[in-house]
Amino acid sequence: MLNAPGHRNVPGKEGGPAGTAGDYPFVGDWDCDGIDTPGLYRQTDGFAYLRNTNSFGVADVSFFFGVAGDIPIAGELRRRWV
Repeated sequence: MLNAPGHRNVPGKEGGPAGTAGDYPFVGDWDCDGIDTPGLYRQTDGFAYLRNTNSFGVADVSFFFGVAGDIPIAGELRRRWV
């Protein structure tokens, strides 16, 4: 959710900056520890940035994602709903 130009709220971390205008925030359990943490997709450089903790800081993992215009999704994609 956008709360001011260039500041987005990531669920569980409301009130702080998370990326820049045009970025797509999303959450998921990136390291399989049972805790959802923030991710961010930046269309301007095509990279996804993931944090493994719910704290401020640089990404723990980043990788190139798809092609221009792609938008990432997060979810349980193995149909192993728990």
